Amino acid sequence: PLSAIDQKMRIKLQGYLLKVQERFKPTTILVSHDVNEVIKLSDWVINIENGQTIRSGTAIDLFTHQSSSENPIIEAEILKIIKNGPNSICQVLLGNSIIDFPIQNKLLSKFQIGQKVRLVGKNGKFELDLG
Repeated sequence: PLSAIDQKMRIKLQGYLLKVQERFKPTTILVSHDVNEVIKLSDWVINIENGQTIRSGTAIDLFTHQSSSENPIIEAEILKIIKNGPNSICQVLLGNSIIDFPIQNKLLSKFQIGQKVRLVGKNGKFELDLG
């Protein structure tokens, strides 16, 4: 329902929908092909193809455990970088969830707290991409 409006209004309406959901807790059904919108607005997702339920679960579970033939790109924001030996952990906000991604210390200078990043699905796994 939000795909036909400009990006600024779309983000504003998504925020409004989240406030309505938080305050009144209605059961809602959202039909969307926008992975980022689904992650932001959904608690539970049902993936339907040709009228049949293919899978269901939380948005995070569905989009981070996809088959290798699907390569989604999901927007996220860096919340925290934890230095830990030769590798570090980059915590990103994905929808309403925080996910840890290992990164090599030699790449740390490319990442900053608050930076918008993309999670690119490759072979059933996600990698951080600066876009």
